[in-house]
Amino acid sequence: MSGNPSAFCGGLALTDIEVAIDGPTAKKLRFPCTTTAQTFTESLDPGDYTLSVAGLGANGKKLAVPMLDADVTSFTLVPEGFQSVDLFADFTIASFLAPIEAGFSFSLALLSGPDELPFTTCTPEPGLVIDRARITVLDADLQVVPTAALRDGQNPPIVLDGVTTVPCDELGKIRDIEPLVWDDAPMAHEELYVRIEAYAAGSDEPCYGNGDDPTPTAPNASLAIELPRIAFDGACAEMTDP
Repeated sequence: MSGNPSAFCGGLALTDIEVAIDGPTAKKLRFPCTTTAQTFTESLDPGDYTLSVAGLGANGKKLAVPMLDADVTSFTLVPEGFQSVDLFADFTIASFLAPIEAGFSFSLALLSGPDELPFTTCTPEPGLVIDRARITVLDADLQVVPTAALRDGQNPPIVLDGVTTVPCDELGKIRDIEPLVWDDAPMAHEELYVRIEAYAAGSDEPCYGNGDDPTPTAPNASLAIELPRIAFDGACAEMTDP
């Protein structure tokens, strides 16, 4: 899954992986979708063989066909011989036969230091009150995706245009991104990232944020985002009586 830590089989609607053996002895092997290596031993008649892999949905429908190394997938099995094949299949967004329409969700915590516990409240430190956050969805070039929006219950979605902010005390219940189109076609997205910046009252500089390291996401991902402290002066250092 392109090494994306946020991608998982269920989020991509992959239920099973099918390995097809094409040659004198034709077989299809099927196992539940997993990123864990699977090992098979099969008895085959001698001859020329080609291997292929497909990702299947819950109804057995073929959803994705990853590109494979041709030097590995084609081989000749000699009489009384043995062939070992180490097959690597990368289920990228581009490998899916149809676009995926899916959003994702996130939870948010504020991390004041590497040895500190993350806080899910808007008062991560005594006297420091976070009153709003700016959430943006970024494309592969880390540019703002202007069509991204945050679901807001029965209210119209909140457009994440890089300017709009969300009250901090609302983030506990507003944390679902509306569906986007994932594909390798124009106007769709093979990669998406989430950037979040948290501000104190009266401050235009974020106190917490992941702007230098936005979080990679994936279809139907559930992200646990911890924002590090990035500013310590001005409003971000203001101390008041609790």
